Amino acid sequence: MLPILQHQLTDQMWILGWIASLIAIGGFVAPFGGLVSRRFGAGYVMMTCGVMMSAAAIAGSFVENSLQLALLYTLLAGTAKGISNVVAKEAVGRCFTKNYATASGIARTGYSVGLIVFAPLVQLFLDTYGWRGTMLLVGAITMHSVASGAVMVATMQPELDQSNAYQTLPQTEHTNSSSAHESK
Repeated sequence: MLPILQHQLTDQMWILGWIASLIAIGGFVAPFGGLVSRRFGAGYVMMTCGVMMSAAAIAGSFVENSLQLALLYTLLAGTAKGISNVVAKEAVGRCFTKNYATASGIARTGYSVGLIVFAPLVQLFLDTYGWRGTMLLVGAITMHSVASGAVMVATMQPELDQSNAYQTLPQTEHTNSSSAHESK
């Protein structure tokens, strides 16, 4: 998309290249991902990050200059990407205590498949819908991460409360009859 954006936004290529690189600024907020995840839950954080990334792509289709695009992609998409990467790794670690390496490997395979599939898909969108339509469609595809966050909310097990570790067992027929037998 860079040559098309350069022509449409009438900017130099290095400026647009910096915008793509600034998405990596999310690495600076990544350490807060664990804190946010523990406070609000991994699923809700993933859903919020999905909305942020999708909003950045959709709003990016309406920009008029490269500064607007840089702000959207740096503040919204970069932050969401940095936090969601940490939260996703943390969720895999919590859900898979056995075979963690296999589960982590399968989860990381999704990135590679996405890179292989997305490049020709974006080119198809560019040829068919132009760069603004492509940004809208990328935002719609990114919105699917909200659904994956919703699945995480539905499947994550609640944490055990260790402060009240002892639980009373319900009385069964056997214990009632044996105590009644002893009293005779």
